[in-house]
Amino acid sequence: MARLAKQFDERQLRIRGQIFFHGFLVALALLLINAFLQDNAIVWANAFDQNIMIIMVTVMTVSIEAILRGAFFWTAPKPLADDHRLWRLRRPDHCLL
Repeated sequence: MARLAKQFDERQLRIRGQIFFHGFLVALALLLINAFLQDNAIVWANAFDQNIMIIMVTVMTVSIEAILRGAFFWTAPKPLADDHRLWRLRRPDHCLL
């Protein structure tokens, strides 16, 4: 938790918790709707596709809500110009071919 405290402020941590809770509720609702449909012999997709679509809709919901609410899941990576490995690959005298 100490590492997270350095990366994110309290507002983002609280918003991320709310977003994941909403994602859990969406997944639960989709699973219940799917179980109700299966119980009434309504087949809208095979079992594998049903599960994949439930996961995809849940991840999509969490991602869109995170974007709209301004919550981030990681810190920004270093710029590519600072990466020394890429700098070495761009120099023609270090080419392997």
